[in-house]
Amino acid sequence: AGTPAPLVILLHGRAWDGDSMEGLFGLTNEANNRGYIYCYPDGLATFTGVRYWNATNACCCQGFPFTSCEDDVGYLTDLITVLQNTYAIDSDRIHLIGHSNGGFMSHRMACERADLITSIISVSGMTWSDPANCNPSEPVPVLQVHGTLDPIILYGGGILGAGVYPSATATCETWANLNGCSTTGVSLPTLDLTSASGSETEVVRWENGCNPPGMVELWSMGGTGHLPNFNDTWRSMVFDFMENSAASPTEFIR
Repeated sequence: AGTPAPLVILLHGRAWDGDSMEGLFGLTNEANNRGYIYCYPDGLATFTGVRYWNATNACCCQGFPFTSCEDDVGYLTDLITVLQNTYAIDSDRIHLIGHSNGGFMSHRMACERADLITSIISVSGMTWSDPANCNPSEPVPVLQVHGTLDPIILYGGGILGAGVYPSATATCETWANLNGCSTTGVSLPTLDLTSASGSETEVVRWENGCNPPGMVELWSMGGTGHLPNFNDTWRSMVFDFMENSAASPTEFIR
């Protein structure tokens, strides 16, 4: 109780739940090894049992059947408050990781509760297509992870539900602009993050001119679809990103 711990919350995709999402991502061991409190909640379910988050107009409530479009920003805010009242949590190290619909939801939380969220990692999920819908009160570090062959949430953007969603690159450029960064990203060495052979992932970082700590990164996984088969390097580097986002610029790791 005397040593506040960082918190990471994993948000599942539509038609998944917290347990199944953790089964795919397998973050428990890394969270334990790093001393994180780890939470993977369930979104509301339709009467047919399909769980979802009310994120953007594209995913996954408006225009989807049997959804009630509740206030999930309010729910997740309350959940974090309950966790803070139950455990010793470092309020400067609260992170969200989301897949698909959960990725969209992590973007919305960063847009509306930047005061609460230290960083977000969105896998196969985008932000609002209209940047006017995102008004963070302060910079938020963002890591966008997306397969170039994703057939469900297209890497190049598309239409879903009741709205349009932007491309992975446009999502990062929106956040770079919101964080005060230069609009030109810098390419970094490729990474081997999945079971595919070789270093399949291209990395672009927006960090020049950013209002601290508002760095933005895009990991484009070549030849990968909607459900990446991540390796342990990915798990380690995701936690590295969270550590970096909570550090001062002079402590940046990679």
